[in-house]
Amino acid sequence: MAVQVAATKGNLIRMKRSLALAKSGYDLMDRKRNILVSEMMQLVDKVKMLRDEITQAYSTGYYLLQQANIYSGVIQRIASEIPVETHIQLTYRSVMGVEVPNVIYEKPDNLELAYGLEESNSKIDEAYLQFQKVKELTMVLAEVDNAVYRLANAISKTQKRANALKNVVIPRYTNTIRFINDSLDEKEREEFSRMKVIKASKEANPQAYRGASPLFVCDRIFKRKVKNMKQERVFPRFVVTKKQEKNIKKGHPWIYADEIVESSEIEENGCVVDVFGGKNNYLGSGFYSETSKIRIRLLGNNANEKYDDAFFQRKVKYALEYRYTVMQEDIKACRLIHGESDGLPGLTVDRYNNILVTQVESVGTEKNKDVIYQALLDELENHGEVIDGIYERNEGELRKKEGLNQYKGWYGEKHPSSCITEIIENGIKYEVDVENGQKTGFFLDQKYNRRQVARLAKGMRVLDCCTHTGSFALNAAKGGAVSVLAMDISESALEMAQKNSERNGLNLSFRQADVFEILPALKKEHAQFDFIVLDPPAFTKSRKTFHNARKGYQEINTEAMRLLPRGGYLASASCSHFMPKDEFRKMLCDAANEAGVSIRLIEERGAAPDHPVNPCIPETEYLKFFLLQII
Repeated sequence: MAVQVAATKGNLIRMKRSLALAKSGYDLMDRKRNILVSEMMQLVDKVKMLRDEITQAYSTGYYLLQQANIYSGVIQRIASEIPVETHIQLTYRSVMGVEVPNVIYEKPDNLELAYGLEESNSKIDEAYLQFQKVKELTMVLAEVDNAVYRLANAISKTQKRANALKNVVIPRYTNTIRFINDSLDEKEREEFSRMKVIKASKEANPQAYRGASPLFVCDRIFKRKVKNMKQERVFPRFVVTKKQEKNIKKGHPWIYADEIVESSEIEENGCVVDVFGGKNNYLGSGFYSETSKIRIRLLGNNANEKYDDAFFQRKVKYALEYRYTVMQEDIKACRLIHGESDGLPGLTVDRYNNILVTQVESVGTEKNKDVIYQALLDELENHGEVIDGIYERNEGELRKKEGLNQYKGWYGEKHPSSCITEIIENGIKYEVDVENGQKTGFFLDQKYNRRQVARLAKGMRVLDCCTHTGSFALNAAKGGAVSVLAMDISESALEMAQKNSERNGLNLSFRQADVFEILPALKKEHAQFDFIVLDPPAFTKSRKTFHNARKGYQEINTEAMRLLPRGGYLASASCSHFMPKDEFRKMLCDAANEAGVSIRLIEERGAAPDHPVNPCIPETEYLKFFLLQII
């Protein structure tokens, strides 16, 4: 294969990179050949063992046939002296081409004849088993011989590839590098000596080489022309496995550390890097994290994007335009940015009236948060909104995995004196403590699910389990419920719920209890409810605890179904993305069977539209909300 050389600066880096990959490819081929040779030697030993076993079985079989023939002579001599009424039938059967007697008799009185008959037939049966063993071992031997032949061919091909790399490709790139070096002046040579050359990983995925010639393996890096890329890439380069490439093409933005087969040296944690497939095809760019298992979080796949301040400003603008469209009058209490669903990995921004609350759980986003925060304030100001401050709730465990410190507090010098503000949701006023409240201060994702509960609750006796700040209970009361009992295990949560009920002039009853204990206790008390709401905290935050969590969900749903009368209503929710929607649906069916009731699905809902779901990212569809009726 002829090598077209242009003596440019870029070619030198490219040639060194290609040479490194060629050497890595040769090492890979050599290791593969050694493994194949070892496997073949094991099979050769197995062939020898099988042949010895076959020979032994043949010898044993023919020896037994000879013994049977000796007894057959005794049988023939004695049978000629026995009266006909003894019912002796003497026939012959062929075993491996040898005719041997097969005697059928009925209780002969002659003991010598009886012994001869028994021994003859016994020897014949044993011989038959030996020859069956020969047949089976012969089939196994044929399979092993074929395997040896295939391995021999594989070794030959591998050796040819290794020789091609060693004798053709590596010398070609070595000579090219020498030619380019000779064409550089002294200053250019000094400049390149300071540049760090990307080294091909010696642990490269063998799948990347399968089915390709050795020349193609190396030339795929030599020919670095990416389709639709109009500018030179300035970001560090990473190459991923075929499996990860498929996931990226399906739309998932996370790249795990063990799916990276080639990487550049990173100067700064959290920087933007480029991601390529095995054939030098550009897949996208994203934030790099040196400590997280999720090594890269993709930002986009536009090969001509610069990922500068203007990029993040556009992302913020698109996110807010979407919220103003789908939330309209609810814009003062909603989620403005929802992480990967808005193309800003690891970033959550919730608005509570005049305060923005943020959570940053990506080191790349942390480095760009100043630009993002300012873009948020500018866009809201353009819409006539007034924001008094930004409060950071950066306490999550994910920050540890990203190598970030954990803290909470006001961002910047401009902020209100109090961390408490008031919001209005579905016509109900809530006091929100952005410093100490759950998550960022309030659960905004159930906004429209609460409205649906209010619509159904008119004239009903409602039990709100795990009420927290009383949101579902307050919506039920506002919707016209006859009575509402709000229950929670937390005393402070009940105090907040009571304040919210007084703030809105709504009459609620409160009870402090554990949901697992209160539901069977209410059944024993013969308490009567028409509508039960189950909105517990996430029972599982990892796949390891999924089965225990499922049992917990099934237990409380079973008890709630037992407590409800026929025609009663149940709202059941889960906010854990480790509990898939299909599995949650199955759990509800299992709970109904255990409770001995039938259920009807009224509606299946999720989070409010300010928490958008990306269908290509299952983790964004975390909230399940089912409205059911007992029938």
